[in-house]
Amino acid sequence: MRGQGHDGINGGARGDIYLQINVKPHPYFARQGDDLVLELPVTYLDAVLGGEVIAPSFDGNLSVDIPAGTQNNNRFIVSGHGFFKSTHTKRRGNLVIVVKVKIPDRLSRADRALLQNLRNQTDFKIDPKPILKL
Repeated sequence: MRGQGHDGINGGARGDIYLQINVKPHPYFARQGDDLVLELPVTYLDAVLGGEVIAPSFDGNLSVDIPAGTQNNNRFIVSGHGFFKSTHTKRRGNLVIVVKVKIPDRLSRADRALLQNLRNQTDFKIDPKPILKL
């Protein structure tokens, strides 16, 4: 801040003040330019079946539709919920939601039985051939 420091020696001009600002990282949000990035954990059931999830934003909680078949690290854009582009405008960046699919590390016997039954009845299989050719 020019001229805001101590008086100069022998009546000289006032010195300058230098400010250093450190911003602590937020536990949920990151900034990319004018966009606000949020890693949002969702259950594997929400990712497979789709559904409505609640996402925090600077403007409060938002309802976001997750489509069926959402994969880990899929990105969804919510327009106009990021940072202001400047102090002289009302235009804003976006909220970028990065889906983080969470898999439970423990299952009840009933849940395990349901999932085992589903696995035995489903047609969904992954072809390992492209991976095994490496």
